[in-house]
Formats: sequence, structure tokens, C-alpha cells
Amino acid sequence: MPLVHFKKLDIALFSVTALLVAILFLFAWHAYPPPNGDSLAFIPAAISYARGDGLISPVWKYAVTLDPTGAHRFLNHGPYYPIVVGALMPKADVYGALFAIRLIDSVVLLLGACVGRLFLVRLGAWNWKGCLLVILTLGGICTHLVWSLRPERLALLCYILVAMIWLFWKGSTLVALLASAALHAFAGTVHPLAALMLAPVVLAYFSVRWRCAELLRHLSIHAGATLATFLLLMHLSPHGLADSLAGQRTMTQVLVVEGRTAQAWEFLFHFVTDPRKALFGVVIVGGCVCGVIQYGRHRRAIASPAGFHTAIAFLLLIVYYFILRKPSTVYNFVPFYPVLVALILWWFAQTNRWWVAAFLLASNVVSFARWLVLFPFFLQGGVTLEDARARFESLAAEVPGTIGGTNIVWTFTEHYDRLFDYPSNVQAIQATEDHSYLVIQQFAYGGMNPEPIAHHALMESRFHSHSVRLLGINLGNRMPDYAFAIYAPDAAPGNP
Repeated sequence: MPLVHFKKLDIALFSVTALLVAILFLFAWHAYPPPNGDSLAFIPAAISYARGDGLISPVWKYAVTLDPTGAHRFLNHGPYYPIVVGALMPKADVYGALFAIRLIDSVVLLLGACVGRLFLVRLGAWNWKGCLLVILTLGGICTHLVWSLRPERLALLCYILVAMIWLFWKGSTLVALLASAALHAFAGTVHPLAALMLAPVVLAYFSVRWRCAELLRHLSIHAGATLATFLLLMHLSPHGLADSLAGQRTMTQVLVVEGRTAQAWEFLFHFVTDPRKALFGVVIVGGCVCGVIQYGRHRRAIASPAGFHTAIAFLLLIVYYFILRKPSTVYNFVPFYPVLVALILWWFAQTNRWWVAAFLLASNVVSFARWLVLFPFFLQGGVTLEDARARFESLAAEVPGTIGGTNIVWTFTEHYDRLFDYPSNVQAIQATEDHSYLVIQQFAYGGMNPEPIAHHALMESRFHSHSVRLLGINLGNRMPDYAFAIYAPDAAPGNP
């Protein structure tokens, strides 16, 4: 392929990458879209760490149940995600947190573009079709980065860096093993399940590359270095190894082990129709099918079949136990996204059926495209975070005590001593026995109009009572903004 053609493709790829990075920072400037509910468990902890209050979860109600000391210590997940976000913040508030997170996202997109390009060059498929597929891959990554402030983004970065080491490193194998182990260990301190899923991926790759004796030698070095580094990092974390692991074990027990049996509609929603990550299941299934096809073609080239099959069995067990039993945790697949994309691109390179690969990868861009289309509506008629923060601060100055807020009302203030976590579930809100002032955020709450709440009177509403439509097409039942309603307790002055 002529060098000038390579340059044109490179310019196209990295121009789109720069555009996506700019869009993410533009979204961060406007605090758009509103973060997902799980952000409550991570970002206030990062803000608290950035302002020197320690690694605590000052608002999240489950923090007390996980911490036997009652000090709201951050024990529910790997400690280094809020630490990294807190360290990158230019200012210890929600805007600083969004900037830090988009900085991480920018590195993910840039390295993702580099790895995708180099991978296709290595496969002899770096042409305009391959360039299009990498661009669609980046759009799919943006789908998962834009709506969630969870730690998957940092685990995703670890996966990409590990892939760079094993695909493109030409030096000492020992250096590659130690560097990969360090990243694997760090992934464990950021997102434990992502690190657990990475283990069979590493074993599968090693099994393809090395026969039994070499496999065992390299695997023992990698596993030993990973475990030693993980234990050291956890020991050096603010709450130490024992307490951090105990908190994560309790959280896993609550979320997974004691979870109920999933219903069919949950799979349909979380893997296909959820507007935040629509059609993610298409990429998951498509990547797996491509992997099975490639396995059928190349299984004789696997150096250690027993190791490879063990890795696949281990991976399937992890996916079933931690994800399929509770489909709402499908976000745990996000760090695994590069593996799925690699299988699709590998299949494309050997079949040249680019339109099939494009369909699979484009399906995961739908939600990001939807956020882009909704953005002008947000700018034109949405309640901004600045408006919501100003109103919360004025309310806090007017009323005594703490104020209950649904799961993303934490973005309205950094005065966490005036806020407590209140359930977003409609039935739980309506049946409340609490007698505090309440701030219900519409996008998380889900209703089109404020509903009656026991022992409370509606004091103010900024809810939108209409859906967002474009050319007669319903783009969303609710505006993705910070619209809210304030409820006063019956005992409050001025209430009958």
C-alpha cells in the first residue's frame, strides 16, 4: 500500500479521534449527560479525596453498612479509581471530577485508535474499510464512556495497554511479563471483576503462543508478579488490604451471591434496548461468534490446547456467575470490549466481509449518536447543573437539617453534610416515612410529573412533562438534564 495512502488513513482516523475527544470535553463543560446512579458510589469519594478528607463515601447510604467503623470509608470497590480521579482533578468539585474523567477517556480513545490501527496493519487489513471499523470502534467506546462515571474506563485502559504489550512489544519476554503483570494488578485495584476476567484472557493468549513447559513458566511469573503487585498496592491504599477486601467481599455478597434469578425482560433491556447502551448485546454475541469461527479455523495452531480450553471454561464461568445471573451488571463487559472488537477485526481481516463487521460495531454507536442528537435539546431547554446547584444551595440556606436527594443529586452540592442518599425507586419514594426536605431528580426518578409523596407536599417542580421528539420521533421520554422537584415535609412552616 502506498505510503501516501497510509498517511491519508492516519489523518482520517486521528482527526475523528480528536473530534471525539473534543465532544467529550464539551459534554464535560456542560455536565452532560447527567451521570448514572452508580456514580454516587464513586465520584463523591474522589472529590472527598481531592479536598483532603480521605477516601470516604460521604453520601452513599450503603457505605455505612460496608464499614464496621461507621466512618463511611470507601470499601465497596477497588480504591484506586477514586484516588486517580481525585489526583487528576484541577478543582475538588463535580466539574473537576468530570474534567479528570474525560482526561482518562481521552487517553483511552487515543490509545484505542493506535492499537486498532496497528492491529489491522499487522493483519494486512489497514485500508479504508479497516479505518472505518476502527472509527466505529471508537464510537462504541464513547457510548460506554459518556453515560457512566464508573471505573470501567480505567480498567478498559489497562486492557488496551496489556494488548499493546503483547501485540507489539519486540523486546525481552520477561519485561513484557512484568509490565503486563503490573497492569493486571493495577486493574485489580481499580475494578476487581475486570482483573478476574483478564486472567483467562492472558491464559488463553499464553496458551496460543507457548507449549506446556514454557506456558507454565511464563504463567507462573505473570501470576506471581500480578499477585505480589496487587497485594502491595492494596496494602498501600488508604484503608489497607484486609478492610478493603472485606468490604468488596460484602458488596459482592449483596450484589451477586444473594441476587435473585434474572427475568427474560431484564436480558432484553440491559443487553439490547437500554437507551444508554443500546445493542451492546449485538457486539457481545457478534464478537463471540467471530471468536468461535476463528477458533474453528486456527485451533490446530494453539500451542497448548488444554490451557486454552481451561481459560475459556474459566471465562464462561466468570461471565455466568457475575454478569448473566444479574443482567443489570452488563457494564462489567465494558473493559472486555477490546477483546470482542479484536475478534471481530480478526475475522474481518480474513474474510473481508467488512459490512458485517461494520454492522456489529455500528450497533454499539447508536446510544452515543442519540446523546449527540439530544445535546442541542439540552442546551436549548434543559435544566443545567448550574441551575440545579444554585437552587440546592439556596434551599440549604433556607431549611434546617439534612436534605434527602435521589441518586445523582450529589452533583448539586459538595456540602455533603447537608445531603443524604434517598432511594430513586418510585414505590420507595411514595411510601416514605421520612420527614425531611426531599429533592427528586427527574432523569433518575423516571416520572413525567412529580408524584404524591407520603407526609410531604410539593414545594417546587422543574420537571418536564413532555418527551423529547425530533421529526415526530420520540428520542426520549425525559430530557437528559438536571430537572428536579422539591418536596417539603408536612411539618414544615407554611405547609398545611
